[in-house]
Amino acid sequence: MCSDYPLFIASGRVLEAWREEGIGRPPSQRVFVVGDLPRRLRGSPPPDYYWLDGAQMLGARLDFEASGFVDIKFCGPCGNRTDDIAAT
Repeated sequence: MCSDYPLFIASGRVLEAWREEGIGRPPSQRVFVVGDLPRRLRGSPPPDYYWLDGAQMLGARLDFEASGFVDIKFCGPCGNRTDDIAAT
């Protein structure tokens, strides 16, 4: 296994903007940030953050070859994708 799973994390403000634009709210769960907040956020409530559950949002698929990705490989056990970033 790769011991890593890609996460897409968005703020509650992003999810609200998507809702207002009619995109809807994707399957998501709240996450909590630990440790010190950046200086500009100290003294105010931290934003809400959510991880988006991509496994529940499969629909359209990206055409990697037509999009210019080079040397694309998928991990058999976990499905994680890699490519040659420098050549892409």
